[in-house]
Amino acid sequence: MWGQKWLILFLYIGIILQGFNQRIGWLDIGGPSLLIFFLRSEVWFAFAVILALFSVRQLKIVGLSKKILFDSSLVLIGAIFISSVINGFLNNSFMDYFGIADLFKCVVATIIGLIIYRLARSPRGISECLVGILMWAPLINCFVAILVLAFGINNIQGFNELADGGDGGAGFIGLGGRFQGVGSNANIPAVQCCIAIGILMPKLIYSGASLLKKVCLAIYGLALGILVLWTGVRSAILSIFIMLVLFIWLNFRLTLRSLLQMLAIMILVVCFIEIILALTPTNLNIFNQRLESEDGRLSLWSYYGSLLLRNPLGFGLGFESIVDTNIGIQGLRLPPHNAILQAGMYAGYIGGGVSLYLIYKVLAIIAQIKLSMQSIDPPLNLIGLALAWCSLVTNQMFAGFLSAEFNFSILTALILSDFLQPGLNLTSVEHKATNG
Repeated sequence: MWGQKWLILFLYIGIILQGFNQRIGWLDIGGPSLLIFFLRSEVWFAFAVILALFSVRQLKIVGLSKKILFDSSLVLIGAIFISSVINGFLNNSFMDYFGIADLFKCVVATIIGLIIYRLARSPRGISECLVGILMWAPLINCFVAILVLAFGINNIQGFNELADGGDGGAGFIGLGGRFQGVGSNANIPAVQCCIAIGILMPKLIYSGASLLKKVCLAIYGLALGILVLWTGVRSAILSIFIMLVLFIWLNFRLTLRSLLQMLAIMILVVCFIEIILALTPTNLNIFNQRLESEDGRLSLWSYYGSLLLRNPLGFGLGFESIVDTNIGIQGLRLPPHNAILQAGMYAGYIGGGVSLYLIYKVLAIIAQIKLSMQSIDPPLNLIGLALAWCSLVTNQMFAGFLSAEFNFSILTALILSDFLQPGLNLTSVEHKATNG
């Protein structure tokens, strides 16, 4: 029993710290910073995995959940190893640092997804707590933003300054004036904020909370919107738009009440946007500059897409040692910046296919949630998780690797656990999603 309590604690800490992503600096004089090391979510998730492995029974799942959370990862990892062996002989590179790091994250993320699914489905499920942590975790960046604006503090010794004293983008505000908070890249707070906005949206619109609580949630939502605009991450804005469209679609009915609700939602969204733009004209300028610039993603996708077409097996764990990724300005390392292509570089067509399979299966579940809403009212958390999941996948289409993304495993596991709760009477829905 004590082991499970520690396991849950490690999970909570890991999820809270997903926004923290500073360079550890293994080669720095004096060695790596222990503070930064223990502020990395990978460390706490690894602790959770080690504890969970002492209870294999706790990781066993069946049915649709097993296909999504375990079988797909097993196929992907197997394909990666086969590709690594073949390319090791052909290109004399079995693996490199980046490949090993992504493999580690892939394995850990898979086990974390299994753990969360089992814990959330247990009689004393922790789903509500995990959803709450995901929603409130970006609050630290709200405090950081206030700190920056009020006192002009950008660096804290031992935490977010470069070891060589340079100005290569370290700090709460990075290159181009873009907000990156306690992360080391503007994409990190943008993704976390979008996930929180997705979970927050149905709570703000439909929950029976008091007026005071809804006002507090609205203020928090405004703060998250301001931070997203400040990051200048274009995919984050796109993901918010997709969440809004999905939210309207999920709740749309051909009734007068539904139409009035949709109108109220659109008016509320427009008001939020107007307030955000009015409060942060500087952030709008930063975002406009990003819109006017071209960071070469289309060129990257074309480059890596052509590589994938010519190499159906991918390049394995040594892909960055085999393929020239130093194709940016002044030899800047630029991986594919696309979840499908990244999986394809490691495991070829199988890798890209696994990513598409995962997206298809969860989207099928979301479609079934829409159908179920004709007769029952699903939990607000389930709707919020669906919105957050779509937001994350949208962001990952412009950067990332789904199977090595902790948030993807966490959100997918929580959607499955809530979707298959006995009280929702969705047994037939599960059957449709499984065979869809």
